[in-house]
Amino acid sequence: MLGQASRPEGTMTASQPLQPSLSTLARLGFEEPEAVTADLERLGAWPHAAAPGGRRLLTEVAGSAAPRLVARTLAAVAAAHPDPDAFAARLRRRPGFRRRLVAVAAASRSLGGWLAAHPEEADRLADGRRFAAPRPRAELAAEATATVRRLQDPAAAWDALRRFKRRELLRVAVRDLAGGVGVQEVGAELADLADACLEAGLALGAREGGLGEPSAAVKPRRQVEERLGEPIEQLRAAAPAGAVRIEWSRERDLLRVQGDVVEIAPSTLAEA
Repeated sequence: MLGQASRPEGTMTASQPLQPSLSTLARLGFEEPEAVTADLERLGAWPHAAAPGGRRLLTEVAGSAAPRLVARTLAAVAAAHPDPDAFAARLRRRPGFRRRLVAVAAASRSLGGWLAAHPEEADRLADGRRFAAPRPRAELAAEATATVRRLQDPAAAWDALRRFKRRELLRVAVRDLAGGVGVQEVGAELADLADACLEAGLALGAREGGLGEPSAAVKPRRQVEERLGEPIEQLRAAAPAGAVRIEWSRERDLLRVQGDVVEIAPSTLAEA
């Protein structure tokens, strides 16, 4: 489970006055404060005459587990966003949106970098209802499969599936970081997401190989289980952690089982 952010000693509260000096940022927990001022200014969180809500944003960034990383990541998302000013204003004024983004940026460089590359995906974190409950496996599989079916170009379909996977990883990470979700539940959600991506990937691989869509009688999940000789859940329960895993190969095989590794093409789904 991802660790929760903790506020370093010396971090201010939102009610304390700000003094526009590098020493103030250093006391708040920013290492090399001169390297972070431009990022904070972009977000309207610095200096002392910051935009409305900027003090609250600065407080939460400073109180995170990685203040400099969070400031850099949020500034990168804002710079890449279609409307940078509106994004920064939303970040300052909407507590739930700010809390979720700060937590993700502090916990995962990978997801933070992905949000900077796809800033419109960050807007999805504004609606807290998306993170209230887990998504059923069948719902995830249906969306993933529909995502690849509506695109005729294979490369575009793989890109869309890759983006679906990242979006759902972000959703699970937010639920994890918000607290109240146990390790087992987080693990189950990640397993369901892997199943959904596998099902959609097999459908897409079958189409690329000229085999058509998998028949209703033999679903992709069942194909995998038949090749492995056991239901996926039983393998997960019996095997050591990480012994049964799904990998995406560069080779064009529709499905290949080597020992305990299930591979389908292409590898780009896992590399995103």
